[in-house]
Amino acid sequence: MRRYRDSNLPTHLINAGKYAMGMVHYFFYYYWRHQDMPHIGANFIVWCFTGVVYGLYACAWDFLMDWSLCRPHARYPLLRSELVYKSHIPFYYLL
Repeated sequence: MRRYRDSNLPTHLINAGKYAMGMVHYFFYYYWRHQDMPHIGANFIVWCFTGVVYGLYACAWDFLMDWSLCRPHARYPLLRSELVYKSHIPFYYLL
């Protein structure tokens, strides 16, 4: 939140949302594990749903923002514009 206040860039709010979603997910995990209810009930379903949302959110953020992958106008498709190694083949092999 501090970075957003300093820069006014909305990407900082989106990144904060990723961490907030992680906290929500682990809150529901804790809530589900410490209830005296059947294991597969409403709490379990909410925990699974938040896990899927958090996983997709974090994965999309990592691919698009942290690793700069899947850029449409990059020199090599699916890779970032600047590569560490001279050849792009090892990167495609690792993908």
